[in-house]
Amino acid sequence: NATFNNEDHMFWRLGLVERGEETSEISALLYFSMDRAFKPYVSLAVTLSIILLVGLLFLVGGSVVLSRGIARPLQKLARATGRIASGEYAEVEASSSDDEISALTTSFNQMIAAVKEREEKIVFQSCHDAETGLKNRNHFEIILSEEVANNDKFIIMIAEVPQLTEFR
Repeated sequence: NATFNNEDHMFWRLGLVERGEETSEISALLYFSMDRAFKPYVSLAVTLSIILLVGLLFLVGGSVVLSRGIARPLQKLARATGRIASGEYAEVEASSSDDEISALTTSFNQMIAAVKEREEKIVFQSCHDAETGLKNRNHFEIILSEEVANNDKFIIMIAEVPQLTEFR
């Protein structure tokens, strides 16, 4: 390759006669302008480059939309775990689509309901007598502490029942 007349050219030496016994070879020197050879492909290269850039833009845009579509429901679930840890058992809204994230949200809501039910059962058992189901001293202490916190004045009346075990 060499530059000739301000254009890149490709040169090729072509032998025209086979070598004889001590005779000189006759050759032809062929050349062709590389600029002229590639000229029809310049518009193709520009078009392909534009298609590549547009494709990359669509790829990046689609990736952002897809990642947000996945990240938002997972962020909702992450926030819900914090609320559950603080004792708030509100269900998480499931998306209307039928995908893995929706299935995960449904399972998460089932877990919330199960935890809420177990906690209510534990609280009931801690505030009620196991045999009779009547409210016990723990329940009385909870009610009393709420009354003390919310009211300035109140009256407490306590009655003792001797030999309570005989009534069971």
